[in-house]
Amino acid sequence: MVMKLLNRLIDRCVPTPAVLAAALRAGTVRIAKSERGERAYVIAPHCRDAEAVKKAISQRNTWELAATVVVSALVVTVLAAVVQQAIR
Repeated sequence: MVMKLLNRLIDRCVPTPAVLAAALRAGTVRIAKSERGERAYVIAPHCRDAEAVKKAISQRNTWELAATVVVSALVVTVLAAVVQQAIR
């Protein structure tokens, strides 16, 4: 449940590159989710800027990874501080 909340928070806070946002609005890219909730981008065969869209998807994934690392480090730091205070 915590991971689901963190993923939703990251989804809302991490910006979507303009190329990817435009492709999503145009319908040339769709987002599919697996049974485990993993996201996959499906690029239509008639997409004119497929390479630019792939770069934007890669950029979005990099931003999500960085955000996940930062949030995880913050959570661990807070938990460590709470445990340290509880031990005293």
